[in-house]
Amino acid sequence: MNISRPFLTITAAVIVLLSALIPSYGCNQGSAKFVFQDDFKDPKSGWFVLKADDTKGGKYADGSYQVWATQKNTVVVLNPKTRQEIGDFNVEVTVKQTSDGKGTALGIIYRLDNNGQYYRFTIADDQSFWVGRNTGLLEEEIVEKQSSKFIKPVTDGNKLKVVCSGIKQEVYVNDQLLSTVTDNTSVRGEMGMAFSNFGTPTANYTFSDFILRAE
Repeated sequence: MNISRPFLTITAAVIVLLSALIPSYGCNQGSAKFVFQDDFKDPKSGWFVLKADDTKGGKYADGSYQVWATQKNTVVVLNPKTRQEIGDFNVEVTVKQTSDGKGTALGIIYRLDNNGQYYRFTIADDQSFWVGRNTGLLEEEIVEKQSSKFIKPVTDGNKLKVVCSGIKQEVYVNDQLLSTVTDNTSVRGEMGMAFSNFGTPTANYTFSDFILRAE
């Protein structure tokens, strides 16, 4: 995986197989410090702002970061300000689908290291979630896809949060704990946002209120 580009594409086959101060959880709020916070009102805050090619792109608009894909694929968006070798952290972002279509997903990619290893917390339009792990070759589920009553329809918007402390990971939606994971595949790395349209050829999404804190 080439992590030098602002947009990274993961093959659609992988995800198809995988079928203001806000309180943090699972880490010491007193010692956690802001690394990066973005309300997406500044178009120079570091996210990709031009069309990358004919299949995906992104722009700032209306206090959010708007992205789209016109082919079935998964796209990862990184920001230079979050591309640090961070170990313990909590990161959150509000995600929303702004187009029709089934077979879509949004999430957070984290602990992406130089070997292409990473984790990804994802919610789908059927109000399910999963946590994926990539060891550099293939993404697999370490938390199996399952439904949650705490996930609102993706067109309404959901706040996602990931908290990592050592090998312990916690994933939240709308401030509700969904799952706890213990895994040491990757303990430091970058983070960003990810979106997928694996069931529909065209989809649009927005990300807003991105906050990253670290120990």
